[in-house]
Amino acid sequence: STRVRASMMRSSQTQPLTSYRAAHPTAQTSLLSPIASVRRPLCLTEMCLDHFAAVLATDMAHHNELVAQLNEHADGPADMVIPPHEVIAAFCHTADLANVVLRWDLAEPWSARVGEEAINEFNEMKRIGLPLPGYAQLQPYSKEELAARQIVFSDGWVGPLYAAAARLF
Repeated sequence: STRVRASMMRSSQTQPLTSYRAAHPTAQTSLLSPIASVRRPLCLTEMCLDHFAAVLATDMAHHNELVAQLNEHADGPADMVIPPHEVIAAFCHTADLANVVLRWDLAEPWSARVGEEAINEFNEMKRIGLPLPGYAQLQPYSKEELAARQIVFSDGWVGPLYAAAARLF
């Protein structure tokens, strides 16, 4: 959308990458080389914010907040500019939860890995004496349990996220 495209254009209010390179010729900036070819130099502080937003976007603790934020932006005025780090966070979080929109033969191995991660976490909680939530499972999930978990995850978590993202993007 126009709002998303406009949000990706950055202003140079802090030291741009080209100035940074001139001032720090020995700095390790090879990872930034593809980014340096954009028309307007990116600011280092903006790049850091974008990277942090991308990493934190995969934390499910912020899921409901991100869905609400997407809906607020979608309900906002058509000329509203969305900060680039919020766009990147939305894309990363949406991609991170994309497993459930894949065919089951592709999604099942990922579902098993997520289930295994949860089981390992619950077993560790038990080992160190932390109380377990009522839904904790300490043994591997059956194929039927994995499929049922994916339906709950899809309906309760992924569906609202994708609906909000579709409204905005």
